[in-house]
Amino acid sequence: MKMQTIRPQFTVFLYSVNVDSVSDIKRLLTTAGYETFLFTEEATLLDRLKQSPPHVIIFELMGIQDTLAAFVEAVLNINQEIQFIPIIDISMSVELLDFREFNFALPLTLGEHLADRCLWFLDKVCEGIYYFYQNEQLIKMKKENEASEKKISEEVKELKGEIAKLNLQSNNINVGQVFESYKKTNSKDDLVLQFFKNISVEHKIHSLYFKYLPTMYSFVATLGHEIDMEPLKGIGAKLDDEELGNVVSNLQDGKVPKELASLMSEGIGVQKFIMLPLLYLNMVDGIVISWTAEGEINRQQVENHFHLFGLVYQNVVLQKRAEAFDITDAVTELYNRNYYYKKVEEEIARARRLEQPLSLLTFRIDHFTELQQTLGTSNRDIILRTIANMIKKTSRTNDISCRVSDSEFGVLLPHCARKGAALRAERIRVMIESHVFGMNNLKVTISCGVSEYPSLSKNGEDLDKSSLSALNFIYEKGGNKVCLFKPTEDFKPDFIVPMV
Repeated sequence: MKMQTIRPQFTVFLYSVNVDSVSDIKRLLTTAGYETFLFTEEATLLDRLKQSPPHVIIFELMGIQDTLAAFVEAVLNINQEIQFIPIIDISMSVELLDFREFNFALPLTLGEHLADRCLWFLDKVCEGIYYFYQNEQLIKMKKENEASEKKISEEVKELKGEIAKLNLQSNNINVGQVFESYKKTNSKDDLVLQFFKNISVEHKIHSLYFKYLPTMYSFVATLGHEIDMEPLKGIGAKLDDEELGNVVSNLQDGKVPKELASLMSEGIGVQKFIMLPLLYLNMVDGIVISWTAEGEINRQQVENHFHLFGLVYQNVVLQKRAEAFDITDAVTELYNRNYYYKKVEEEIARARRLEQPLSLLTFRIDHFTELQQTLGTSNRDIILRTIANMIKKTSRTNDISCRVSDSEFGVLLPHCARKGAALRAERIRVMIESHVFGMNNLKVTISCGVSEYPSLSKNGEDLDKSSLSALNFIYEKGGNKVCLFKPTEDFKPDFIVPMV
């Protein structure tokens, strides 16, 4: 993340008895984006600390009225997380030896370019604070997600138990057969359409599904059965202020929203219909409306079908929510290894069906083990996040970026042939090589292997292995290069695509 984004989130107190000596620092820090306040009296500084403590205090050591120990103790008694950046004469450096464990950064020595050096020091301190708290938040979120996942798993078990309790023959419905028909669907929309088919087995029943859009306070027609959907798609009904406050309870009580009732009667010409709300976790997902041309409909039969459908639907929704907790990498916020392998197979199947190329870039950070041992885990994670952000910035909407191991990233490029993929990889490699990471002007390089289906591989597993093979080859040659996989001479692609 760029410092221009981080700086406005930090407050800095600047303390000096001589305004002129730090005026340039105050001006530069404010211009850079830091919320900066200048104090010339120690008592005023401490009073302001009690009201609103800053993240960092920059102070001239020679301006401290009492001892440095007394000043530091007074500040830390107010807030123990405040960081110190002292400005000193080089001869005073020995006085700071005993304060290294009291939130002290390296001291700034008087001399040329003091303001520029101060901004650089402050950036390093605030960057460290930022990522420290971000990691704390990620840990907190991980714990919350684990708790939510456990709760969702319990709810899924309860739903499965409720489904199991249903008699296999109930009210002339073959529950086992109907349940199997739902298991074959691949999405929530498919489930709804299958429900429409199931209730129309014995009689011709017309049905509409209105999806609820909470941000627009409206129900919008999205799916239909035994009805022409072209003129209806996108037509909606908005809730009024009174309905908004009791959406769930009103629907459970069978109250049809006024605009929706008007749409059915005046817009579609249906006076008698059954409305059933699709709910999960006490939230509205949509409304199912069914009717017949004759006006008569077996409500009990439809409700029995809807009860089973609702259980299956909730089960699918909860399962998907549980799976969502397990698809992202906490450090980089890219997709993780499990999701990567799933998407490789899905994208291969899609590429084969559409006869379009699918390329894979596999990146590895060069000398990662040495970097980790030298810099520590905190700085290692900063490097990983920075590289992940660079990859995301160069990605198209349909690209899939993942962290596949400690030091490796995989990027799937649908509808991208091998030559275009190699160019993309080189652009990312140069971008990372040119970046200065701010850890003593650290430079990091990456190696990349490139492969493509169908020209260089035959399936998902082969695509992954061939890309990794090209990566290992160039990595062993010294790294910091891009290598395109070369198949054997007898390799025959499933179909032919242009190189670009």
